[in-house]
Amino acid sequence: MVLGRDAELEQQGARAALTIGDHNGSGGASRTTLSLRDSGELVLYSADSGWAVMMQLGEHVQEWRRWHTVASGDVGRLDVAAGVDEAAAFLEAVRDALGVRQDQPGTSIEMAFASWLRGQGVPFGTREVEDW
Repeated sequence: MVLGRDAELEQQGARAALTIGDHNGSGGASRTTLSLRDSGELVLYSADSGWAVMMQLGEHVQEWRRWHTVASGDVGRLDVAAGVDEAAAFLEAVRDALGVRQDQPGTSIEMAFASWLRGQGVPFGTREVEDW
């Protein structure tokens, strides 16, 4: 898996980006990035790679990519948006509000992000791509 290249591609068109998770464990690896897009959208991007077993393929490396996106019109509704003018500081405030650690797997960071958004009544969209 080329986690570094994925993160680089995801940061194109972003005002600011912040890696908030970089996990590497026996079950696989994941990298999670927050970005504030030029369009004003807030995006949590998570890429995971790990071993999987499928009857047709046998044992192989499988990759998952997931995006959780808050529309630009809803970003201002987030409780951390007040008083934060700089994009990088805004992303740090979001990370701090989530209470996540750098070594957490991407899936647990995603759950924290979704829960945080739901707790504020802020809608978000989700998209997932799976490769093997």
